[in-house]
Parts: sequence; C-alpha cells; structure tokens
Amino acid sequence: MRQVLHIRCKNNKKTQEVPIGSTLSDIYKEINLQMPYGPVSAKVNNKVEGLHYRVYHNKDIEFLNLLSPSGIRTYTRSLFLVLARLFTTSIPPVLWS
Repeated sequence: MRQVLHIRCKNNKKTQEVPIGSTLSDIYKEINLQMPYGPVSAKVNNKVEGLHYRVYHNKDIEFLNLLSPSGIRTYTRSLFLVLARLFTTSIPPVLWS
C-alpha cells in the first residue's frame, strides 16, 4: 500500500493525490499544469518555496511563474547570484579593492 497525501492546487482548483516526500517539481509534472514559461517557485500554504521542496503533509500549493511578482523576484535573485558567482570566479580578489 502506497502512502499518499492530498495536494490542493490553487492554479486549477483541483485536488491531487501524490506520494509522500514528492518534490514540488514532481507534483507540477503529475498535475500536468500548463503554465507559460513554467514555474520558478511555489507558494506552499502561503509561504514561497523552491521547486526542490519536499511535501510530507497535506498542503495548498500555488505554482508561480514569471508573470507573478513573487516569481519575478525569485528569477531576479537567481540571476544576481549567478552574476555574483561569475564575478568572484573570473576576477582575482586583488583587483576588488
């Protein structure tokens, strides 16, 4: 017997049964939700989480894409982190000052 939980997706207002420990990315694929640009994060019980977040209890989930303000902030923050990493690895620390 497989243990499942009930996920209520606010995007399509449907309830889906998923295995315990599924990531939000897995749940998005299982729900088969069509979003332009795909999700960048999700609100889990009104708290923004990344798509790697694992679910162990029943939750309300709303997937966020680049058309939502929170999705734009997540995307922008990710780009800044990539640029910061590029900057710190390509320029020697001696030239920073």
